[in-house]
Amino acid sequence: MLSLQGVSSQPLMQYQLEHDYPVSLGGATACVIAGRLAAADPSLKILILEAGPHTRDLDKHRQPGRYLSHLHPSSKTMTFNVAKPSDHIGGRAAIVSCGHCVGGGSSVNCMLSFYGALWALTLYFKL
Repeated sequence: MLSLQGVSSQPLMQYQLEHDYPVSLGGATACVIAGRLAAADPSLKILILEAGPHTRDLDKHRQPGRYLSHLHPSSKTMTFNVAKPSDHIGGRAAIVSCGHCVGGGSSVNCMLSFYGALWALTLYFKL
């Protein structure tokens, strides 16, 4: 069983530096991999590396759709990557937001889903 007790955002130097499996980036996939490794062999020492903060037991991460604070430019749980301006989008620069916390984008995605229009899906399946 994977235990998150005692997990904090302290500098790495304060922790044991020898592990069986280091898992880089703390997104949902990395956390699932770490959990499955721990379930397969509880004696393993697994290190999840994430530059952002831990989000365990924070209300705005339990139900991210209720909070828009992640989208604020001062958010510590998001990274906003700004591309070079492009003529393809009217000279504007695209901004891509990425989760920057344990749980990654799944912790801050506001629980939104986008689906294609019915006519587009119908056309796609006819191809």
